Amino acid sequence: MEKQRSRLRQWIREEVKAQMKRYAMAKSREEFVNSLNSVLGPALKHHYRIRLGVLNHCLDQVPKWERQKEELLEQFVDRLLEPTKARHLDRRKAVEQSLKEVLEADEARRRSEQALFQRAYRLKKLVPLPRDAHESFVAQVRELVNETFPD
Repeated sequence: MEKQRSRLRQWIREEVKAQMKRYAMAKSREEFVNSLNSVLGPALKHHYRIRLGVLNHCLDQVPKWERQKEELLEQFVDRLLEPTKARHLDRRKAVEQSLKEVLEADEARRRSEQALFQRAYRLKKLVPLPRDAHESFVAQVRELVNETFPD
């Protein structure tokens, strides 16, 4: 009877350790994706500002926005290379999840950037962003991932 209790205690300890390990890995993966989101969101905003500047012939701030976007994308690559607690983290999948999360709020981000741009430049009529304005940004992010992690 005592041996059974001892085995049961051992099994419970091992199960609790395994669950704690799974929880820590899931949490760190979520944190990793959130850290990617925190740079991809602002980088996409700068991408939209650049596109709006070009479309509306307001080019005075475009070089600054391009520089800021490149700095954010450099931070993105740095974050891709950061070690995580998750052992077998598929960084490509994490990037795709991050892009998906960032693009979920894309319509609101577009409207916000367009309104801010129109107000800042006091434009009576604004040439809006095309529906596919995000695609070149997504392609650029995927290219960075491919350069960082070649197959």
